[in-house]
Amino acid sequence: MYQETRNSAILFLLGLFNCNVMARDCFQCSYIEGLSSTQRDCKEPASTSALLKNCPAGQNYCLTVTSNGPAGNTVTRGCSSNAVPYDCLTILGERSCTSTCKESGCNNKVFAN
Repeated sequence: MYQETRNSAILFLLGLFNCNVMARDCFQCSYIEGLSSTQRDCKEPASTSALLKNCPAGQNYCLTVTSNGPAGNTVTRGCSSNAVPYDCLTILGERSCTSTCKESGCNNKVFAN
């Protein structure tokens, strides 16, 4: 009985430890329409993409920023230390939307501007 209790306690503590130190994987890239030097698959990355990378310590959210306007469309994906609710802003015909999410790889979606 003592061994079972001890093993359960160790597993519990390891679970707590892993939750606090586990790195978040987010898509990290930039796409600018019409500019061939940007990462084309950033626009709609596949879950197996090489663009899915570990975030730096303390950046526990995946970030997506899209912009649509006269100058073209852009998508930027990365990591953030702050949660940002989905929000859009239009200035001089350029509509930009920003959102974060908490699960690994969750910033692969394209949301409507």
